[in-house]
This record gives sequence, C-alpha cells and structure tokens, in this order.
Amino acid sequence: MPQILHLAPVGADKTSIVLARLREVMQAQPHALPTVWALLATRRQQLNFRQRLIDQDEGVASYFNIEFFNFYSLNARLLKLARQPVRRLKPLSRLSLIHRLLAQMLAQDELAYFHRIADTRGFVAILAELIDELKQARVDFAEFKAAARSEKDKEIAEIYRRYQKLLIQSGFADVEGEGWLALAKLRERPEIASNVALLLVDGYDQFTPVQAQLLAALSQSISNVHITLTAVPNGQSEALPHRSVLARNRLQQAFAGARLDLALETSEARSGDRHKDLERLCQRIFGNGRFESSGEAIKLVEMPSPAEEVKSVLRKIKRQLLDGVQAEDILVAVRDWDRYATYFESGRDEYELPLLLHYERSLQTVPVIAVLIELL
Repeated sequence: MPQILHLAPVGADKTSIVLARLREVMQAQPHALPTVWALLATRRQQLNFRQRLIDQDEGVASYFNIEFFNFYSLNARLLKLARQPVRRLKPLSRLSLIHRLLAQMLAQDELAYFHRIADTRGFVAILAELIDELKQARVDFAEFKAAARSEKDKEIAEIYRRYQKLLIQSGFADVEGEGWLALAKLRERPEIASNVALLLVDGYDQFTPVQAQLLAALSQSISNVHITLTAVPNGQSEALPHRSVLARNRLQQAFAGARLDLALETSEARSGDRHKDLERLCQRIFGNGRFESSGEAIKLVEMPSPAEEVKSVLRKIKRQLLDGVQAEDILVAVRDWDRYATYFESGRDEYELPLLLHYERSLQTVPVIAVLIELL
C-alpha cells in the first residue's frame, strides 16, 4: 500500500480519516492482532484519539496492539527495539551540565565573547534552546563551525563541540540527539519496525528535518502509512510560507530522498454551523488576511500584566455562569501557560469557578520545591 499524506482544511476532522484506516486494518485481520503505531503530538490528543476509537464502534470494547507515541518516545522505542537504548539526559541535568561546561571554559579564559554572561541562567537556557534547534535541523558542530563568520558564532561552535564531546564521554544523549541516533539505527536496521502493520501520524502541523526523515525511514519498512496535515486555504500566506506548507515540502523532500512515493489525498472543508468568528480566526491562522472579531464568539483580552488579564477574564466568566451559560461552552486560550498558571489556580478558588485546567502547574515551580532543587 502507498504512503499517503492527507491534506484537509482546519476543522475538517482529519482524525476521522486515520481512525477509519485503523478500523479497516483491524477488521481485515480480526484474529491476527496487527501492530499499530499512532504518533500524536500531545497527551490530550492521545486521550481524545482513544476515546473516539471506542466511540466509533460500540460493539468493540477494546483494541489491542495499538501503541501511542510522540516523536521523543518513538525515538526511545526504536533504540530499545534495536537493543541499543541510551541514557536520556533530563532537562535540569542538561542545564547543569552546560553550566559546568561554561564555568570550566570561563575559568580557563576560553570565552572571549560571552565571558560576561557565561554564568547566568538566561544564557545557559538560550544556549540549550539553540543547540536543540541546531539538532532538529541536523546541523552538527562541524557544519556550524564551517558556517561561522563572527567571533560570537565561532565561540558558540566551540561550546557546541565540547558539549557533544561531553555527552559522548558520559554516555548520555539529549532528547534531540536521541532522534539522530534513532534515525541512524533505523536506516542501518530497517527491519526493527517491520512488524508494524500501520503507522498513523495525526495532530502535527510542522515537522523538523529529523522527524520528516524518520517518517520516511519508517516507511521503508511499514507499507501502510497515513499522515494528516492542515491544508492552507487560498495559497500561501502573504509574507512567508505557512509552517504547514513547510511541513508538506519537508515531508515530500524526505520521502523523495528515500525513493518513496508520498501520495496526496485532499479533503474538502465540512459544512457546519461554526460561528463566523471561528471561521475568520482559522483563515487568519492558516491563510491570509486580518482577524477582526465581532466580539460575540471570540473576545481578545490584552492588559498590562497576566494577573490583570486573568482577573478580567474570570470576572466575565463568573457573570456568564450566573446568567445561565454552561461552563463547558466557555474556553480560555493562552499562549504561554507557565506565565498564567499561578493566576488561574488562585483565581479558581477566589471566584469559586469550576475551572478545568488542562495543564496543572509543574511541581518544580512550587517555591519550596524550586528552593530544594536549587540546593540539590
């Protein structure tokens, strides 16, 4: 069977497409228990996928041999199947490692450009993010060094080189580096995924080069592959190609590089009764034009601080609930949950609201735990 990229507009229920393919495979081999891998972007999507799988067929109480992954857990699984698992460096340990590396270079007077900020937390965090981005694009320290022109870039290249050397000597891998290892091992031994009957990839709107190449490498062994992606309406965006367009191009390049045909199947938008505000917002996110809310379905809130924004929103929600609006009909979306979490948690008790927080505050942000981690 061919590998298929399913393109559909936002709201066209792309998940139903892959659910239908899964059901076909299960019904075609009811007693064989075929192995299915479902690659989903978030934990919430996994839970929703599981529930919809059960709801679509009331006669089936359970499904077997379906494994759920994101790219990071898939990398670990592939390395385990190859019997070459690695020790993953945890985020806090990784920051500590980079901090120690910079301290050593600073003590040896090897940081001419960054010596003033090398011991700051902000620089360590930014450097870790930069290394992640380089690894996502499959840029090793030699390539980065060859492209470096300024003293700043040359110094970053040297830090990157020593960081990689330290990881190898310690027998660790960071999460992005683990993807490199999984891709290399899969290309070396494609048979490690040969028992998978179906690979489903749903919920992603972008892929790094490593992720796209990993999907192409998996498709060398798995003949039944279905990937969903949002189709951009009315062509590309005005300034730069939308990330969904970039994701499509990246997948096509990866599959072409692996000498595989990636067939395209396009679905039309479903007719529905969504409010015009939602339609306009989708057009703004995935296409061209400005978003102008009527103020009926979507209300944009902007105030001097997150605390004031949350209080304003919670007061409005309280009024709506008192006026008879159902709690499940109200959704609050924020860009950076960590900035708002504390205020929503405290406001939930202050305003006595039935708030369902999709992401509870991370334990390490609790003051006493943060102090304990710092001491350790």
